Amino acid sequence: MIYAVYILLFAGAFWVVAQLIATVFIRFYRKSKAIFDTRVNELGFIVSKEVVYYNTQLLYVDDINKKWIARDDVHGKNPRIFDFEDVIDFEMIDDGHCIARSGLGGAIVGGALFGVNGAIAGGIVSRETRNTCASLNVVIRLNKLECPQIMFDVIGHKVNRSSHYYRRALEFAQQLLSTLTYIEHNKTRELEERL
Repeated sequence: MIYAVYILLFAGAFWVVAQLIATVFIRFYRKSKAIFDTRVNELGFIVSKEVVYYNTQLLYVDDINKKWIARDDVHGKNPRIFDFEDVIDFEMIDDGHCIARSGLGGAIVGGALFGVNGAIAGGIVSRETRNTCASLNVVIRLNKLECPQIMFDVIGHKVNRSSHYYRRALEFAQQLLSTLTYIEHNKTRELEERL
């Protein structure tokens, strides 16, 4: 009986500490997002779309001015703004294997018939089936000497492919690829309109 009381007290204390940590994290995130949003607005960036992953890695799109931001610094004090035209190509890499890559006209190679999800699913199924994933990255190559590449480390440690975490990470990566495909398509359209 006494052990049950100790277990309940320990569980209650653990829950209180977890809630405090979550509260501190949420306050930090809100403050850093407010700083970032203020700085972006000062630069004249108009947010049309946000791609968010566990509140840490973000991609912002300004469809009016044809610009985008990859937010990769935690405090958000120095957003890097890119033009749609700066994107050369992009790809998703799962455990060192490219499973989706941009192609001509912004189409995902291997996904022309089945879309981004089909290309990703096909890339995962086509190679040796594994139960875990140790890394999942989205790489964006840019026509910028000072920043030739941006890499989103979506998964950086071993996770089970059937887990909720893996499914959320894959969903985020798919959102990134879809948004980058949109940027690529509209870059091409804008260039054609200029000619």
